[in-house]
Amino acid sequence: MNGLGKGLAGVEPFDIMIDTLESFPTGVIADIHPDEPISSMSGHMVKF
Repeated sequence: MNGLGKGLAGVEPFDIMIDTLESFPTGVIADIHPDEPISSMSGHMVKF
């Protein structure tokens, strides 16, 4: 988990709202607003 903390250290805190949830046998899809903060995290993701 240290890698996760280091990878996300530069991400500013943000608020999101989870709207509609669609469940499927393979998982859940969530409608997230605003989606920009989540999208901007793509450059900070870390492989374990």
